[in-house]
Amino acid sequence: MSPPSLSHAAHQWLSEAGKALSQGRADLAEQPLKRVLAEAPGFAGAQLMYGIACQMRGENETAVEYMRKAAQQRPDDPNILTTLGGALYDSGATEE
Repeated sequence: MSPPSLSHAAHQWLSEAGKALSQGRADLAEQPLKRVLAEAPGFAGAQLMYGIACQMRGENETAVEYMRKAAQQRPDDPNILTTLGGALYDSGATEE
């Protein structure tokens, strides 16, 4: 399955969110990521980034939900799988 194409604005939102996450500012990443997901709900990169933002805020169950969605889109992506594993651990799902 090929990833959905994104508008120029969505690319800007992803960039803005990535910068915020790299600065530890999950609060600033949330709205741009929600905009991308509204435009392209199946975009694995945005799903992963939103999951990371949730994990940074301690919302581990929501983080796992979005990271699982990303893993369904890209099941062989080691970055997604490793990040999902960390979120599962943080959520207490150590048996998975």
